[in-house]
Amino acid sequence: MRILMQIALVFVTILATVLAAVSFTAGPCSNGVKPGGYWHQPGCIKCYCNKGGFNCLSCDSILIVYDRKKCYMDTNKDATYPGCCKREVVCLGDRRFSRAKMAKAVKKLAGKKLKESNHRRVQGTKKTTSKSEG
Repeated sequence: MRILMQIALVFVTILATVLAAVSFTAGPCSNGVKPGGYWHQPGCIKCYCNKGGFNCLSCDSILIVYDRKKCYMDTNKDATYPGCCKREVVCLGDRRFSRAKMAKAVKKLAGKKLKESNHRRVQGTKKTTSKSEG
């Protein structure tokens, strides 16, 4: 039984590590927060004040594959960390489907594809010049 508990603890530790990105900054904590305290930052980040600095936790970036023509990724941007990390794929026909959110997702995806296309076009047209001997 003790071995099962240890395995479960290791699994939970690995899972917690996978679900968050962590950074450490040396120096004073923001807004006068004292060691042992914490604060939230925009972008789904929670920071903890320690002696000598602070560490911040944020959501990781997991690749989720879904049909981008019929679905969009939804998050709760009003929640604080870690509640704001939860992502849900919402598809046409789902009870929570929103045409406005779908239109926004399609527009964002189109802009991303245009940037990638322009980047490839610029890279493909670069020419190298060399001095010709005469």
